[in-house]
Amino acid sequence: EITTKLYGGSIKDAAAFCTLFTPLVVDNVHIPYCKTVCTTAIHQYLTLIENNYLSYTNRLYLVGSIASLLTPLIMDRARQKNIQLVKVTQHPIKDLSLFLAASNGI
Repeated sequence: EITTKLYGGSIKDAAAFCTLFTPLVVDNVHIPYCKTVCTTAIHQYLTLIENNYLSYTNRLYLVGSIASLLTPLIMDRARQKNIQLVKVTQHPIKDLSLFLAASNGI
């Protein structure tokens, strides 16, 4: 059944299926295997960012629950790669609404 979920449909369906395991891994990041999964993913993500976007700046802003939950691990890896993690926002709608209100004089 897992093989079918991963390889039997679209990439979007496979990604959605894999996302179901994210809370399990993040909640157990203190377990060495889960920590390895998270740090490997963070390393790969930061390498992608570094190779494609950091020619503009070494400052990084992240949005979302996973980034928020894994901030300490992300900060550690970013520091190793000389990337400045400026801000992690779990719920960007708050900042967006404050920005829009301020820019419209509300």
